[in-house]
Amino acid sequence: MTTPEKKHYLALQARNEELEKIIQPLRSVENSPSFTWQRVERAMTELAADLGGILDMNPDFQRGHVWTEAQQQLFVENIMRGIVPDSQKVLQFNCPILKSPKVVTNLPNGLQCVDGLQRYTTALKFVRGEIKPFGFTHKDLEGSSYDVRSKTLWEFRVMVLDYSKKSDLLKHYLTHNRGGVIHSDDEINRVSALLAETLEQEQKAGL
Repeated sequence: MTTPEKKHYLALQARNEELEKIIQPLRSVENSPSFTWQRVERAMTELAADLGGILDMNPDFQRGHVWTEAQQQLFVENIMRGIVPDSQKVLQFNCPILKSPKVVTNLPNGLQCVDGLQRYTTALKFVRGEIKPFGFTHKDLEGSSYDVRSKTLWEFRVMVLDYSKKSDLLKHYLTHNRGGVIHSDDEINRVSALLAETLEQEQKAGL
């Protein structure tokens, strides 16, 4: 590589780094396994244990909003109709030691739910027979094309992030949820205050 080419390459690299600081793209996720609704609770619990902790679906930054029974039923019915986009079939978790057990972190081991709590909760209620889309339990649908064991309909893709600093995880959460209809200003303000408190604690701890 000639000197002019090297200078051009370094300039492009610096520009990309500047843009990434502004845009804050989602960190790459190495593995994105998929699990059926019937298996997802057990699979995630076992994965969390393998990662040295528990499955935490309600970390302190999770929003207080909970879907009503009508919203839960509608979500299941829309899954059956095939009108739920793939982006709504993704569950996001974080594990600070995903790539290395020696990483310095102020987050717990195991898995913390970052996005998808209401979808996950709805799936478990349907599998337990607590939600009846169109008046049917999941057992009524066994053997049909709507069988809960079908990967075509009833499947979540799981994304595991590897943020090791809580402040970085909170920044991701806020970036992901700002501007959403369901997430109120009060909820965003609550997590923003939590972020400010966390940054202060991390600074004192030298993280």
